[in-house]
Amino acid sequence: MVLGAGIVFYQSHCQALLTRFGQSKSPALEERTAKACLLLPQPGVDLSQLSDLSAHALSLAGTNRVIQGDNIAWYKFAKGLAEFRLGHPQEAENLLTNITKTGNPYRDAPVNVVLSMTAFRQGQTEKARAAFDKGAEIAKAQLPNPESNALGPHWGDVLVPYILMREAKQIFEGGAAHVNKKD
Repeated sequence: MVLGAGIVFYQSHCQALLTRFGQSKSPALEERTAKACLLLPQPGVDLSQLSDLSAHALSLAGTNRVIQGDNIAWYKFAKGLAEFRLGHPQEAENLLTNITKTGNPYRDAPVNVVLSMTAFRQGQTEKARAAFDKGAEIAKAQLPNPESNALGPHWGDVLVPYILMREAKQIFEGGAAHVNKKD
C-alpha cells in the first residue's frame, strides 16, 4: 500500500486508526498507531497529536512490567520518528541512538535509516550516509525481500525500513519533502 501510489488511501487509514485507537490507553495500540501514521510525511496531519500519542505510549510502556528491556525500544522508535517528523532532528537522535544495537533487525534497520535522515537534516552528510548504509545492510542481509511473497509473520515490520529508505534516498538527492514542519 505505502510503497505504491496509495498516499490518499494511507492517509484515510491513518485517520481511521487515530479515531479508533488514538485514546486507547493501551501502550501497544498507541505505539503501533503512531508508528503507522508516521511512516510517511503527510502534509496537513496534526503531528502534535501523533507526538503526544507516541509520548503517552512510551510513558505507559515505561511503567508496564510486561513491556521492559528490549521491547521498550519500539516505543522509543515511535517517539523518535515523531520528533523527526516534527522537525526536531536532535531530539530524534537522542531517542534513537541508544537503541541501534539491539540485535533485532526489524528495529535496527529502520532506526538506522531514521538516524541517517536526522544526521542529514543536521548537515552531517558522512554520518547520514554511514547510518543509511548500515540500515540498508541490516535490511538486505537479515530481513525478507519486500518484493517476496514470503514476508513472514512480521511483514509490517519488514516493510518499515524499505519505506523509510525510499524517503531517505529522496532526501539525500534533494527530492520530495521529508518532514511535515520546518525545513
